[in-house]
Amino acid sequence: MSNQTSLSSSGRLLSWICRGVVASLLLLTAVLKLTAAPESILVFRELGTEPWGRFLVGGLELVAAGLILVPATSLIGAVTALVVMAAALLSHVFVLGIRTPVVNAEGVIDPESSGDTMLFLLAIIVAICAAIEVFLHRSRIPGITGPT
Repeated sequence: MSNQTSLSSSGRLLSWICRGVVASLLLLTAVLKLTAAPESILVFRELGTEPWGRFLVGGLELVAAGLILVPATSLIGAVTALVVMAAALLSHVFVLGIRTPVVNAEGVIDPESSGDTMLFLLAIIVAICAAIEVFLHRSRIPGITGPT
């Protein structure tokens, strides 16, 4: 049975909305990482993994964004996105803080700013949408039965 035909029409719609949100946000953040946006450099420098961590995470985000858009691989993409976002959220909570510094165009931290929660909020949104996608397609996970 196809992964899409086992869902109701509202389930298929929710799945596509979640997949679109995850893919869009992952693509956005991957481009920022892979093009060396000052905020990305600052975050990964703080984590002690600049530049290799930035390239690794950006690459994983690109792969997850591509996989989640293909119905046959959407579950793998959603799980990948969920793992990457879990690591991002843990990094924010335990190392970076919820508010990350605002960086100006020259790559200098803005001393007037108290920080920005946007990266943390984007990670939460991606994680929630990826989790919904995994839940909707849980019957495709070996050893787990779907709704009866």
